[in-house]
Amino acid sequence: MYILPLVEFPGMLFYTNICTTKEFSSWINLLKFTVTKILPRTLKSGLEIQGQNRGYLRSPLQSLSESDLAELEQILKAFRFDLI
Repeated sequence: MYILPLVEFPGMLFYTNICTTKEFSSWINLLKFTVTKILPRTLKSGLEIQGQNRGYLRSPLQSLSESDLAELEQILKAFRFDLI
């Protein structure tokens, strides 16, 4: 069992007191993806997957590739986010 801090993604706050090793690995996967794919790109794409358009990314940032979007959608499904 692990204690996780407050995490903001995408545009909402989540807090979990104690989670299992499987849940912890899901959080780690989400955090790794967010950091490696650059936070603003990941947040914007996560919001778009949920049907919320929040404008454009500033230059030189570009949207995630189709394969990255598919990976992000799978990660979000692991958390049972309501995807539109």
